[in-house]
Amino acid sequence: MIRVKTYVSHSPINGLGLFAAEKIASGALVWSFEENFDHRYTEEEYNALSESVKTYMLFYGYKYIRDGYYYLPVDNDRFVNHADEANTHDADDGNIYASRDIAEGEEITLNYEEFDCDWHGKLGRNPHEKSQMEVIAEIMPAVEEVKKKGLG
Repeated sequence: MIRVKTYVSHSPINGLGLFAAEKIASGALVWSFEENFDHRYTEEEYNALSESVKTYMLFYGYKYIRDGYYYLPVDNDRFVNHADEANTHDADDGNIYASRDIAEGEEITLNYEEFDCDWHGKLGRNPHEKSQMEVIAEIMPAVEEVKKKGLG
């Protein structure tokens, strides 16, 4: 769950991004997993999902490098874009902290390589991966399925 004031807007990096609605001090907690709010799935639970839901999860969520669980945050965390030199970082405790002061109005970024097992696919660094538009077209049925179940 996002622990600082933010808003979603157009991003110069990619599509939509998450922006600081206030100054965020270096070292501040930006995100942490919130039990009964964010979703965490074991490999077995993930494998039992339909293909369209799996595609949705891997687009908006991630398989965490540190523990092997699949995570699907349900707040605007899904709009955090990648930057090689990000202004936040994934710490050993599994939380996201500001790596430096982040100005009000600045886009909040995270280096996907730090936490996401599928970082290469999300960043288009694998020529066999689908484009974002192809993935969006595939996940739209899952978006509707998630909404019907009251999860989105």
